Amino acid sequence: MNIKFTLKKLGLFSVLMLCSLAATAASADFSVDGIYYKKTSDVTVEVTKPDGGTYSGDVTIPATVTYGGDEYDVLSIGSSAFKKSKDLTTVTLSEGLTTIGEDAFSGCSSLKSINIPSTVRRINSSAFKYCI
Repeated sequence: MNIKFTLKKLGLFSVLMLCSLAATAASADFSVDGIYYKKTSDVTVEVTKPDGGTYSGDVTIPATVTYGGDEYDVLSIGSSAFKKSKDLTTVTLSEGLTTIGEDAFSGCSSLKSINIPSTVRRINSSAFKYCI
């Protein structure tokens, strides 16, 4: 009986470890100037949420970002990238951005200003949910 209980615990532990690894895989690949990015191809990235954190103040998203000697086009704001960034006040998005992901700015209750460049072609559902 003790052995079955231990195996069940080990099974649960294994599942939790896999979930943890999956969550880690979904996190940022790198950050530059306080903005976190996830590679979407060899030459493009999307803005993502900082591990365990949020953004605050005035944030500018550049059209391109250089990391490790490679230049990437910033094409999208990822799903939930700024979600619940309650101290975020202003966001400046650069031309070239094409997509704002689902729940990207959801719950940004202090957001006063955001410019959406003419290159944005898609704003997914709930992108600005609970913004005042």
